[in-house]
Amino acid sequence: MCHTATGLSNGKCLIVGGRTSPAKGFDDCWLREGKQWRQTQSLPTSRFRHNAVKVILDSECVLVYGGKASDGTVLGDWLIWNSNGDGWAKVETSEASPKPRFGASMINVDNTSGLVFGGIGQDGTILEDFWTWKLNQRSDGSLVLDFTDQARYLREASPLVKFVHRFGATVNVTSWGVVIVGGIIPDQIIPLDKEIMLLDSTEMLKSLNGRSSWSSTILSTIGLGGGFRGPRPLLTGHVSYAINPHQVLILGGGAVCFSFGTHWTEGTWVLKRADSAIENEWTLVSESMQAKQLITQPESSTPLRGVSEAVQEIVSIPRVRIEHAAQFQQILADGKPVIIEGSDIGPCTDLWTKEYLANAVGRDREVVVHEAKSANMSFQAKNFAYTAKSFGTFLDEVYAGGRLYLRSISAEQPTKLPASLAADFPNLNDFHLPESLAIVTENAHSSPLRISGPVTLWLHYDVMANVLCQIRGEKRLILFPPQDVQHLSVPAGASSSTINIFQSCDDGSITSIPQTSPQEALLTQGDILFIPPLWLHTASPTGQVSVAVNVFFRNLSKGYAAGRDVYGNRDLQAYEKARADLQKIERSFDELPTDMARFYLSRLAQELKEMAEK
Repeated sequence: MCHTATGLSNGKCLIVGGRTSPAKGFDDCWLREGKQWRQTQSLPTSRFRHNAVKVILDSECVLVYGGKASDGTVLGDWLIWNSNGDGWAKVETSEASPKPRFGASMINVDNTSGLVFGGIGQDGTILEDFWTWKLNQRSDGSLVLDFTDQARYLREASPLVKFVHRFGATVNVTSWGVVIVGGIIPDQIIPLDKEIMLLDSTEMLKSLNGRSSWSSTILSTIGLGGGFRGPRPLLTGHVSYAINPHQVLILGGGAVCFSFGTHWTEGTWVLKRADSAIENEWTLVSESMQAKQLITQPESSTPLRGVSEAVQEIVSIPRVRIEHAAQFQQILADGKPVIIEGSDIGPCTDLWTKEYLANAVGRDREVVVHEAKSANMSFQAKNFAYTAKSFGTFLDEVYAGGRLYLRSISAEQPTKLPASLAADFPNLNDFHLPESLAIVTENAHSSPLRISGPVTLWLHYDVMANVLCQIRGEKRLILFPPQDVQHLSVPAGASSSTINIFQSCDDGSITSIPQTSPQEALLTQGDILFIPPLWLHTASPTGQVSVAVNVFFRNLSKGYAAGRDVYGNRDLQAYEKARADLQKIERSFDELPTDMARFYLSRLAQELKEMAEK
């Protein structure tokens, strides 16, 4: 996080620095060319929350300023990276130049000149200066930056200047001028109508050419007032990008407000002229890597079904009948998924029609559902929205083919308590587990109701064992054993994969992942699928609405993480502790040269791998 990504010509992009924690900054830089990432020259000093802009001299360059170092030092140096392969070089500055800062706003307005303002200095306060900069190349080829502090002239021109000095804002050049979005200001919260401001770039260019006074129209507001609908976004830590000269995309953001809690902005906005159309949609881009493997996303996808060249075998999960608790105890001990058929789960399989559910739950009961934009939901890409609807409206829409998915949550305390079918939907008392699954009932953690339309659930694993009981409709699941996790693009500390396994809801094809052993379950009405802990799985209805009840249960006597676990997927206590220990181990090598640290960390990684394979 806290890195910069600077777009270059021909789809190239340079990622610079960043951090994993406030005490661990990066010095590595990555260049994307086409669909390939390769590591390029590293920074002389690791940094995060710095600024980076593209400048054009004899070739494309990236100018980097400021940021924060791992030891907390606020940086004030200027560096330049040349696409010709010369790497990083320091840039000289004129006598009057900006103080060291991080989280500032910086923009290039005409290839070799621009603005820098705001940010936080070494004393922890937001800086209230406003600089124009110009990059000059001397006859000997060396570079120098000339600066002018324009804060006084800006204060004289407009009373809005007090809303410009910001930390964590983003800036973009558009056909209207320089758009300033979000961030925080000294002394007060930014008023809603000042959240987005516009700086006249024509006036700016005049100042860069020697003019030192501006008209009162230099600053104006765009704001989020007037016709803006919905909750106010928290525009710190967000991203904005000028898609074209007439549209700015704004997404993300949020903050951890200590004892007041955490808030993440989930919406995406496009700032545009009122008469312009929007045709933007999110897609997940698969990238392959060179030099250093950052993720394990496969370079290509081969359909397993419906494509003659498919070579990966997919195994059908066995179907069994059980009558006694001891039989399920043995299934639990074997640790392999099975489909239990022919068990009595109550009259729900006949009764739970659309009309029955509406009457039993109540059409006016509000529920929160996943509303998907495509047939394949991704937790990592967040290509869906959490939407509150009345239960009746949800049923009407999902039975009409809407891309909706309900995973019920606690009716009383959704952020603190796990879902319970009996407590959350007391009138849906027509479901029960068979006596042969008594161990599930006795050790139950949660029992969410699941109703889904033509959308697939992302690939993920659960830490607790669970049984998935198919009430109405049919469902297809693809499961992978726990040892396949290293090949399935699950980021460190996460439980969800970035891979879309189901390529299409229509033809049933799935993505072929090398070195994995996929297994398939086709659930029909009344079936119970046992999913052992840590088995990765993804699910898709087979054409109609699916209604199911999922029961998670504790199959371990000890070892679960202490504290809240609403969804039953919090990693085990040993893993959480080990991840914290790994960070300590990594920090212990901070004082060593990079090549020596890499040598010993690689040895430790191999030792861990050998332990895992014992």
